[in-house]
Amino acid sequence: MNGVFGAGCYNSTLALYSTEISGVLMPFYGPNEGITQIKFSGDGNRLYCGSRRENEIYCFDTRYNGEVLRTFTREVETNQRIEFDIDPSDSVLVTGNTSGHVTLYDFVM
Repeated sequence: MNGVFGAGCYNSTLALYSTEISGVLMPFYGPNEGITQIKFSGDGNRLYCGSRRENEIYCFDTRYNGEVLRTFTREVETNQRIEFDIDPSDSVLVTGNTSGHVTLYDFVM
């Protein structure tokens, strides 16, 4: 995915862009609140995003029109950023929540 990057905004806009052309390559729809974090899978086929005051981390397919593949539930009752990460093997997603707990999702996609 040379020259392609993802960007999110506090108005809940999330999209892929290219350094080669002007404009949006692929918009993503799902989050209703401001995007606080995005992360690509190791192979670049999935884009994950978390939002403020929203209890899901969205997993989008970057190959097929930005379809939501899966959501991961967490408790987020604040505008503060609650981060998540994915292990190097792309098989575990870990996230915190506003009550101070950590949740691990073991998945193979």
